[in-house]
Amino acid sequence: MGTIYIDDQPVEFKDGDNVLDAAKNAGIEVPYFCYHPAMGSVGSCRACAMETVPQKEGERPRLVMSCTVKAADGMKFTLNSGKSEQVHKNVIEFNMTNHPNDCPVCDEGGDCQLQDMTVLSGHAYRRYDGKKRTVNNQYLGPLVWNTANRCITCYRCSRFYQDYALGDDFGPLGSRNQVVFKRIDDGHFDSPFAGNIITVCPTGTFTDKVYRRKYSRTWMLDKSESICNHCSVGCNIEVGSRKQTLRVIKPKENESVNKYFICDKGRYAPHAADSSDRPLDVYINGTKEAELNHDAGKLLKETLQNDFKYGGILGSEREDLISNVTLKELSEELNVPFSSFNDSDVEDKVKLAVSLSANSPSIDDIEVADCIFIVGEITEQATMLDLAARQALKKEVPVYLINSAPTLFAELEKKYSNLKRLSIPTNEINDELTKIKNQNDDDGFHGNLQNDIANANKPVILGMVDSLSLKGIQLLNEINENFEKSKLGFALPASGSYGAALVSQPQSCDKLLTSIENGNLKTLLIVGNDPLSGNQRKRWKNAIAKLEKLVVIDYIYSETAKEANLFLPSTAHVERNGVLINFEGRVQSFEASYKKELPLFDPEGLRKSLSSNVQTKINEFLNKLFITKPSVKSQGVLLTAAQIKSLINTSHINFKEVKTSNGINVEVYRWFGEESVANFSKEISSLSPQKNVLISKEIIEDNKGTECYEVKLKNNGKEIIMPFKVSKQLPKNSIALQKEKLNELNIFELSNIQLEFIKPLFTDASQSNNTGGY
Repeated sequence: MGTIYIDDQPVEFKDGDNVLDAAKNAGIEVPYFCYHPAMGSVGSCRACAMETVPQKEGERPRLVMSCTVKAADGMKFTLNSGKSEQVHKNVIEFNMTNHPNDCPVCDEGGDCQLQDMTVLSGHAYRRYDGKKRTVNNQYLGPLVWNTANRCITCYRCSRFYQDYALGDDFGPLGSRNQVVFKRIDDGHFDSPFAGNIITVCPTGTFTDKVYRRKYSRTWMLDKSESICNHCSVGCNIEVGSRKQTLRVIKPKENESVNKYFICDKGRYAPHAADSSDRPLDVYINGTKEAELNHDAGKLLKETLQNDFKYGGILGSEREDLISNVTLKELSEELNVPFSSFNDSDVEDKVKLAVSLSANSPSIDDIEVADCIFIVGEITEQATMLDLAARQALKKEVPVYLINSAPTLFAELEKKYSNLKRLSIPTNEINDELTKIKNQNDDDGFHGNLQNDIANANKPVILGMVDSLSLKGIQLLNEINENFEKSKLGFALPASGSYGAALVSQPQSCDKLLTSIENGNLKTLLIVGNDPLSGNQRKRWKNAIAKLEKLVVIDYIYSETAKEANLFLPSTAHVERNGVLINFEGRVQSFEASYKKELPLFDPEGLRKSLSSNVQTKINEFLNKLFITKPSVKSQGVLLTAAQIKSLINTSHINFKEVKTSNGINVEVYRWFGEESVANFSKEISSLSPQKNVLISKEIIEDNKGTECYEVKLKNNGKEIIMPFKVSKQLPKNSIALQKEKLNELNIFELSNIQLEFIKPLFTDASQSNNTGGY
C-alpha cells in the first residue's frame, strides 16, 4: 500500500499495482490498449504515456509507459502535460490512419475501447488522406466474426490465445505494418476459450457472430448479472437481452471465481433459450396444444391437487438451489418422495465429494499452485479449471494428470515437459490412487508425484467426479490428508449438483425409483431433468411405463419430455432469479435479464404461491446457508465446514468395487461443449466432433485396422457400424465413444463388447485420415 501523485492528485495503490492500475482504480481516465490485468504489461501501444515529475535536483522529466512502471510510494506523474497529451494524440491518430470509418455499423459501436480512447484523446478529425491498408476477413467458424481492417495490432488477441490460453492454431502472421492475426487455414478454433479474443480485442476486429445475427446496439440492451449454469465452476456472466430475446453473453469480472474470462460453452450455450425448437406450448400426450394462454403454475397446482395422492417429485442437478429447495418442501407438504438426482450412483458420488470439499481451491489457488494433480478429463468437465491449470503449467510447475479418455488438456504435454501424464482405464484408477496414497517409493509417476506435492507450498488436487468411482473420491481425499498444505477440489457433474446434494435425503433417487417400480406411485412430476438420457435410463424407462401420469416441466424438449402425458414449458436460466452453489461451496445469486410475455412455469412463482407453512420451511432451510442472500453484485459467500457437515449425510454410502471387463475397455469420449442444454444451442452443437469411435493404437496394430475405415461394435445384442480414429491418448486395449453411441450399445450394462474392422467395398482418395484424433 502507498500513495502516488498524478497531476498533484493523491492516488492510493495496492502492492503489486503498476501506475496504470492505480490510476484506473482511482477513476482517472488514461488511454491504453495493449495492457490487460490478466495478461500484464508489454508497453507496446505507447498510449498510456505519463511524464515523471523530478523529485531530485538535476533530475529531468521523462516519458514513461505507466503500465510498465511499478507504483512506489511518493512517485509523481503528470498525465495532462503537453508531452503526455501529444503522445496520446499521436498514438490514436496513428492507429486511426488505416481504420475504416464504419463506426455507425460496427458491432462494437458504443462498446469499443478504441472509440472511447479516441474521444478521450481529443482526436476528432482525420488528417491522413492516403490509401488505407486493407486485409481480407477470415472465416473463423460459427462463433467468432472477423473484420480484419479494424485491427490496430495491439497483440491482445494473440497474447491471450497463445500466451494465456496456450492455443497454437491462431496468432500473428507477417511483419512490420503487414501483421495480421489469423489462423493458417479458415475454420473454427481448436481452443475452447477462443471467444475471449472478442472480450480482449479493443476494437471490432473480432466480434460475437451470434450477437451479430441478433444485432442490437449495446445501449439498447437490458443487462443483468447472472451465473453460468453449464458446469459446476459457476462463472459470472453478463446477460444482454432485448425484446424478450437473448442477444449476447459476456464474462462478468469476479476476482473470486472466473476473474475476466469464460469458456465458449458458457458464452454460447445459453442461446438454447432462443432455439427454434424450444417448446413454448403445453403438450398433452406428445401433441402440441394451442399456444400457452393460461398460467402454467396454476395448471400444475391443479394437477398436484388432483393426482398427487400417490405421486413423487424429481428435481434436477441442472436446477438452481431455490428451485430444488421449493420442490423438496413441496414434497414434504404433500408427503411424497423427492430427489434431485436421476442416478443413484451419481447421487452418492456427488454427496461424498461435497462432504470432502470444505477446503476446496478457488480458481486463483489453482493459478498460483506450485504443484497440481488432476484425475479425469478436466477440459471437458470443468473447462475454466483447465484454463486456471494452464496458468500454473506455463510457469513450469509440475502438473500430473491421470486420464482414461481423451482430453484437450493432455495435448499440452507436446509443448510442456512439466506435464506428466498417466493414461489408464477407468477401472484401474483406484489401484493407481492406492499406490499414491500408500506412498510407494519409486522413481516413476507415483514417486515423483508424492515428492513434488510434499515439497510444494501451495499444491492443489483436482478430481472430476464423472471420471471417479466412490472409492476413487475417497482415495483422493486420503491422498490429500497425507499432505499438510494441499487443497482438494472436485468438479461436479452439473451447475446445481452441490445444491442438489444438500437438499436431497440419503438414497433419495433409489427410494423414488423403487416406489415407482413397486407400484406405490402413479404420478411423477419432473422439473428440469432428463432421466431417459442418463446412465440409468433403462431402469427409468421401465419405471415410467408403470406410471399413470408423467408431468414434465422444462425449457428444452428432452427425451423424457417427449414421453410426458403433460408437458409444461418453463422459464430458461437467463429468464429467472435464483441461487447456485459452485464446486468450491460458493453461494452466488443471479437475476433475470428478461421475462417472456408468456405464462411460463417459474420456480420462484411456484414458491410464492405455496402455503405460508411451506414458505416458512423453505426460509428455514436457506437460513442454514446464509442469513442474508448474497447480492448479485457480490463475490458470493463460502459455506463453512460446519454447515456442510450439518447438511450432508454420507453414512449410508457403500463403497462398491468397480466392475472390470476382461475384454476391451470402453471409455466415455466427451467434448468441451457437451451438456444437456448446450446440445440445443445450434452454434455449439454444430462444432460437435464427427461421430467416430476412438481406438487405442495397440488395438489397431494387433488387428492391422489402419487399412480399414469402419468398425462394427457389438454388445448385449446391440450392433452399430461407424468410422474410427486412432487416439494416442487412450490407454492400451481401449476404445472411446460419445454418450449417444454408448446409449445405443447399452454400454453401461457392459458384458463383453466385440470389435470387428470393416473394409469398405468402395473407397476414394477424399476419405479422411483415420489416424488423426487426440
